[in-house]
Amino acid sequence: MGKFLLVVVAFAALVYLLFWWLERRRVRGQGGSGGRTAGPGRPRGPQKPPRIQGPDDDPDFLRRLEQQRRRDARRRAQGEGPAEGDNAPGSV
Repeated sequence: MGKFLLVVVAFAALVYLLFWWLERRRVRGQGGSGGRTAGPGRPRGPQKPPRIQGPDDDPDFLRRLEQQRRRDARRRAQGEGPAEGDNAPGSV
């Protein structure tokens, strides 16, 4: 009885490995995720790495820069010059 059970378990493991290999091969042939199928908690489809955004592409940075530029222009027009703490040229 023990040998029969061992043969059944070995046969089941071989069948499982065969189907796993066939599925992995099929997924790779379609340009998928290399054998990893989408399941709960896994995103579907290939993931793009996050795009690195430079400061000149960041809308918040550009908005703050424009506000700073307008504030400095207003102060210069009024004869005050840039206030302390502002990023004035030559300040550290």
